[in-house]
Amino acid sequence: LFCSGIWPYAKLVLMMMSWIASTRRLPPVKREKILYLLDSLGKFSLIDAYVLVLMMVAFRYSLGAEGVGELNVYVTPEYGFYSFLFATIVSLVSG
Repeated sequence: LFCSGIWPYAKLVLMMMSWIASTRRLPPVKREKILYLLDSLGKFSLIDAYVLVLMMVAFRYSLGAEGVGELNVYVTPEYGFYSFLFATIVSLVSG
């Protein structure tokens, strides 16, 4: 829940706050600490993409029965997966 639901929004809010806040409200030393923390923890954003790829592999199976037929189950990544992966990479590069 943390990596998928809370972390992406918290990261974007903290990044925006550190760029927009005045130096009186957020001194440069604290700003540097926040940006360094975001840079260090930003790698956890790729956990969701890793889990999605793992699920695509895990749900691929084939079941065949003599004389009855064959059942193939697989997950096909489409626009949502690719846009999510692209947004994650852009977020990592920008922050």
